[in-house]
Amino acid sequence: MAFLTEQELQSLRIDQSVFHIVGPGDEHFQLLTAFDAGRHSAFFLGRVQSVNSGNRYEFLADAPVRAQLARISRDKATFQEESEKLATAFNEAHGGSTAVGAFLIFSLSCSSGRLFALLKFEDEKVLSYNYDTSRGRSGKPKPTFGEIDRTFVQNRNALQKAALIKLRKDGDEISLSIVRIRSGPQPISSVSCWRDASGPNKS
Repeated sequence: MAFLTEQELQSLRIDQSVFHIVGPGDEHFQLLTAFDAGRHSAFFLGRVQSVNSGNRYEFLADAPVRAQLARISRDKATFQEESEKLATAFNEAHGGSTAVGAFLIFSLSCSSGRLFALLKFEDEKVLSYNYDTSRGRSGKPKPTFGEIDRTFVQNRNALQKAALIKLRKDGDEISLSIVRIRSGPQPISSVSCWRDASGPNKS
């Protein structure tokens, strides 16, 4: 079942955005400043829309993630500070089980109100190419190549985990997707903060 309706998807926009670097060791962890998605908004919104259907969960009563998102919802000036707390909790909870990558946090709005998206992208090494028309033989362009280690790619498999969250007075809504399963036991949440809405605690 879809988390967002077609109308909500079409009206979705990014209000605030940030990502922090997480990984299996402290040497990989790096907090970054918030950025304006600007002309890249369509790319990031596409990644959010690609995980529109997932398993439904609800927050535990003392979930710090809910408290942090609620503070952002009340005061957007807290976005940077609270995003750093979320990234730190994610990095500490996953320890050596997570690959180096970016933990993205988006504050979003749509026709029905505000929501949040938490996305974990793994770094993917890609080989870029171009061609040089001035160096080719017999008038044919010569290809050139370059390696890029840190990337956001459109391929859905590069997105490892995703959560879409609506905070409601009458009951929060959470859709959690594990897009890519890595080898070994995998915790599904950044911290023990939510449980299966239809069954036992799965945090």
